[in-house]
This record gives sequence, C-alpha cells and structure tokens, in this order.
Amino acid sequence: MKTLEQKEGFLNRHINSLPDSICQIEILKGNEVYLCTWFPFDESEYSEKTMPSKEYLGTAQVIEGEYEGIGFHAWEHDDIEFVWYAII
Repeated sequence: MKTLEQKEGFLNRHINSLPDSICQIEILKGNEVYLCTWFPFDESEYSEKTMPSKEYLGTAQVIEGEYEGIGFHAWEHDDIEFVWYAII
C-alpha cells in the first residue's frame, strides 16, 4: 500500500519522482530525519549477475550521525525503507 498522507516539508516519492542524479537529500523514516546522499539506480554499475530487480530505484546513504554509512533503499513496489524525502 502506497503512503499518500502529506508530510510537511517533504515530497512523496510516489508523486514526485526521486532525483535522477546523485545529490543530497533528507529522508523521513518514522519520526527521524536522516541527511543522505542519494544514489539513483545506474545500470552501468552492475554486472549481469549483480543487477537488482527492475523495481530498484536507488539508495539513500546516511552521511552523518549515529547511522552514518547505512543505506536506505527505494523500491517501486513497496514503502519498507522510505517514502518521504526533501532535496537539499
């Protein structure tokens, strides 16, 4: 089920596509906001054996704080990792 309830200051990735280039974003996960570098899916970075499924959109990697280095993945088919983001 896709989350559509508006979160002030954030965009919903189901309505506003995630950026198509590497950039800094903030993501909202639960009640926590994480500063991240957004890495959109780039087919050239994978081999035939390591290629993710078509639903993979990219990864937001945390760049500061307690969770620095952790990646939150965005998948077209679910909201497990994150939905809300803001471009910095």
